[in-house]
Amino acid sequence: MIEIDHRQLPEPPEKVSAANTVYRLIDGLAFRFHWVTEDLDPDIYQYKPCDGCRSISELQFHIWDLLHWVHMDAQGEKLEKPATDEDCRASVLHLCEQLKGVFLDLPNDDLAQLRFMRQSFWILLNGAIADALIHVGQIGTVRRIAGSPAPESDPFRGVPPAG
Repeated sequence: MIEIDHRQLPEPPEKVSAANTVYRLIDGLAFRFHWVTEDLDPDIYQYKPCDGCRSISELQFHIWDLLHWVHMDAQGEKLEKPATDEDCRASVLHLCEQLKGVFLDLPNDDLAQLRFMRQSFWILLNGAIADALIHVGQIGTVRRIAGSPAPESDPFRGVPPAG
């Protein structure tokens, strides 16, 4: 699978709408995920700070599961779960790109009719996207604890690390 470039945020949509707001949230998720998983040593994927915590690999696959649920509802297509951590990373970024296409310039009435996990589109915001963003932050914390901090991007302006 070819990884889509999420090293910096693209220009935002020209108009503000509910669907374009979701589109931009997915952009932000992809940007943050890209940098928090950039240059991960394969050994670090399995690191757990303590018993009962998820490893980076487990967190990443959980993010994939969240996005895959949304993808199945939005696209009607079930995907095969990635086999490796590297494939999972690429697949998460690819799922983000596919999901963005669902929302760009979608009229509010059409958005209101979408169902995710058999519920209104609100479950997408306070469920899958919010949960995925939390887990991206957890990956960053686990990387720091493991002694392998992620490159420091600027998530507010959506620009990659200096250098």
